[in-house]
Amino acid sequence: MAPSGAIQLIFGITVLLSRPYGSGTTTTATIPSTSDYTTDYVVISSSTDGVLPGTTDTGTSSALPSEVSSAEPTDESTTIDESSTEEIPTEDNEDPNIICPEDIQNKTETAKPTAVVYWPELNATDNSGSVNVTCTHQQGNEFFIGSTNVYCNATDPSGNWNTCNFTITIRDEEKPNIICQDDIEHPTLVGKDFAIVNLSFPNATDNSGNVNVTCSHESGTEFTIGSTNISCNASDPYGNWDSCQFQVIVTDVENPSIICPDDIEEYTDPGEDTAVVTWSQPNATDNSGSVNVTSNYQQGSNFVIGSTVVYYNASDPYGNVDSCLFTVTVIDDEPPTILCPDNIDVDPEPGEATVVVHWTQPNATDNSGYVTVTSDYQSGTEFSIGSTSIHYNASDPSGNVDSCQFNVTVPDVVNPEIICPGDIEVVTDPGQATAVVTWTSPNATDNSGSVTYPVTINQELS
Repeated sequence: MAPSGAIQLIFGITVLLSRPYGSGTTTTATIPSTSDYTTDYVVISSSTDGVLPGTTDTGTSSALPSEVSSAEPTDESTTIDESSTEEIPTEDNEDPNIICPEDIQNKTETAKPTAVVYWPELNATDNSGSVNVTCTHQQGNEFFIGSTNVYCNATDPSGNWNTCNFTITIRDEEKPNIICQDDIEHPTLVGKDFAIVNLSFPNATDNSGNVNVTCSHESGTEFTIGSTNISCNASDPYGNWDSCQFQVIVTDVENPSIICPDDIEEYTDPGEDTAVVTWSQPNATDNSGSVNVTSNYQQGSNFVIGSTVVYYNASDPYGNVDSCLFTVTVIDDEPPTILCPDNIDVDPEPGEATVVVHWTQPNATDNSGYVTVTSDYQSGTEFSIGSTSIHYNASDPSGNVDSCQFNVTVPDVVNPEIICPGDIEVVTDPGQATAVVTWTSPNATDNSGSVTYPVTINQELS
């Protein structure tokens, strides 16, 4: 349909004007001679400046000249001289033809959120033979992740235009880059089986410039003794992700605590060299909550005479150890037992003053199993006439002592022997009625080796 101000001429052909007149150009048409043409609207006069008769501006008025306004077709014919010519304004109202390429999909360039995109030359044609193509984006432009619509217009010199569009989609298929920290070692808190560990979140980058990092554990979390795997993920808005891992190693370096009882003294059981000793089990604790207690002796054990050191060790599952000790002293206050033989009487041989006496060694026992017997005389000793006391002592290693005694008696049953001198005759001393007489002392012997012989004068000498 012709726009307002256009005139439809029928000269056997119809020229359709789709743009207002006034473009400043006219076309000269030669009308065949002696031909009658029936018109809807007849132009009586022509114009070379593009202004229709009866108008004041080029195609700006919808008013037609009075000669042609609202005229109905008639059967009347208008004869135009064959030599006459008219300049009829014409315009190109045909839109160009433009075809865009198919939609394009590209991946981002490495480490970039963009891709440089090229596409085939657009195919644009126009009946005028001249067409200008412009697009919202140019080949070789960088396109960001996502979809971008590219619009292209084709325009001919007459202002006719046409458009097409296509979509460029840039896909982000590049994973983020995430680097976890090194493994962390941290000791437990004092008296606790855990440590509070501050973590450094991994450094993550992504070509899109937008990356979200999440980790399986938060910084400042309580970590129990042992190794805990920490997993961190980095994701971008386009579903790409990467992960890294590190370990938090909580070490238990705290020794258990164990307290032993005080030293213990016990006396041997009667007739035994041991004593059964009991005590309260030492109290052991550990920050891990798990502690194993061992000892070289158990309560209720038999302890021998003397001092025995009892050790207790407390260990946790992580190799930490504490120990304590106490001494169990078993005292032997039980003396030995010794039994001496009865008293012994032995006669010496005739003429002998001594005799060798034998007896059975006394029997001595002690609860310790160890007894030492001593005596001031040994069996087989030579004893002199008379009575001799024999003492035996029995002692154990703890200083306990017992003793016994018996007598060995050697009686003297042989009389002494004495020999007197012969009889003596002497003359009185002058003027005296007496005489001093001397003689040799008699020889007296005895088996005992000891003899006394007082002199008895039976008659006074005169």
